[in-house]
Amino acid sequence: MRIDKDTWRNVLLAVLILVVGYGIVANTRQAVVDLETRGYQVRTIGGILSGVTLPVTGTTIITTTEDIPVTLDNEVVSSQPFTALAETGVTELIGADEQASQYDYSEGTEIALGGSYSGEILNVTLILSGTLSEAGTLLIFDADPSVTLADANLATASWLLAIGKIDVAAGNWFEENSGGTGAVATFAEPIAFHSLSSLWVAYYHEGSTQWNSLAADNETLDIQVEYRRDS
Repeated sequence: MRIDKDTWRNVLLAVLILVVGYGIVANTRQAVVDLETRGYQVRTIGGILSGVTLPVTGTTIITTTEDIPVTLDNEVVSSQPFTALAETGVTELIGADEQASQYDYSEGTEIALGGSYSGEILNVTLILSGTLSEAGTLLIFDADPSVTLADANLATASWLLAIGKIDVAAGNWFEENSGGTGAVATFAEPIAFHSLSSLWVAYYHEGSTQWNSLAADNETLDIQVEYRRDS
């Protein structure tokens, strides 16, 4: 059987497309990120892909140095499609002009995660401006606990939203010995959380000194959370 030039040309072109397609996936790792699920979709020219959804209109194309989870010609490529460790940035719990007495709560405060993630809180840092380094309890919720500043009690429904707590002793605070104007306390107490777009926190003040008892006190309490993403 004789194969004409056009047929040979088509065969060679198909082989070239397969080779080029493999090079794009294996070497430059060009991928399409599904912003809804944070999953990868692979874009290739030709090639044989197994179990991969090809790009659709409206997806965002990126080039990543991370591995892409695909099976290409029966060759499995591993993946880590997101930043595994993240931090929330500093969030205010008690402001400079907010008063809270012993056994009062701060206002329930939202800490946005920037997406819907599950994971585990690894490290919590409390940052105090002022010298009110007394005991308290930090409560962590998976939804708004509907608590306002200076509330003495949580509503019954709010307790059902709690996913963890951190006990803060007066001795946990580090402050300078020369009349400094701040203190910090860090807690490495892992607390798992299911898929959430925000964490919610509230601080329960147990010390005998009132927060901002004088207008000039300007005492503040901030929080920063470091967490590991699982999804």
